[in-house]
Amino acid sequence: MLLLTPMAAAAFNALADLFVFVVFSTDCEDCGFENLGLVLFGGVFAAIAVGVLLTVIRLRLREGKTEAPAFISIKEP
Repeated sequence: MLLLTPMAAAAFNALADLFVFVVFSTDCEDCGFENLGLVLFGGVFAAIAVGVLLTVIRLRLREGKTEAPAFISIKEP
């Protein structure tokens, strides 16, 4: 469904090309299985950092809204 538009297909193609570039640019002769743990922990740390950053940004944007959310209670007043 996402690739139905030409712009989405071009963006996906550019992302795939970026991944190939990253794989080829980080490939080295000295790298072996010793570095896989470092790469794994680096990826986990990066994913956590991006998640925290996006959550903080979303909460900051939510604070700017003056509109209070509607509260529905199941108890009678």
